[in-house]
Amino acid sequence: VALDALGQHCYQGGVRLGNTGIVLNSRLFTHLVPLDALTLQGPTLARWEGHDWRISRVPRRSWEHEGRLVVDREMDGDVEQLISGEDVSRIRDHVDRQNADPGVAVFQQGSGRAGSYRGAQGSIPRGPIRGRDS
Repeated sequence: VALDALGQHCYQGGVRLGNTGIVLNSRLFTHLVPLDALTLQGPTLARWEGHDWRISRVPRRSWEHEGRLVVDREMDGDVEQLISGEDVSRIRDHVDRQNADPGVAVFQQGSGRAGSYRGAQGSIPRGPIRGRDS
C-alpha cells in the first residue's frame, strides 16, 4: 500500500531513516522516492522518472526543519559535494546591521541556555531584528 501511494506521489505517514530508528513524518519531504524506482549514477547523481537529479547530503540538524532547504557546494579534492541546510534568508533579511550589538559571542559547552550571551556592556542584546512593519 505504501509503495503504491509513493508511486502516485500521495504517501502520508512515517518515514524510517535507514537503520537509525528515527521516524519522520512524510510532510517534511517534497518527494518520497521508492528505492527501486531510483537509479544512482554516482555519489551526487540519480535518475528518477526519466529525469536526472542532483543528490545532496542533509545533516541531521536539518532533518526536522519544516522550512525550505538550500544547497551549498563544497569541494573535497576534485569531487563536488552538495550539502543541504536551512534557508535563513528570511531571518537575515530582517537583521538591522547598523543596530547590531558589537559584543562578542563566546560559545562554550552548556552555554546554550537563554541569557548566556552578553553584549559589550554586559547587557543581554535586544535586537537587531526589526519588526514586520519596519
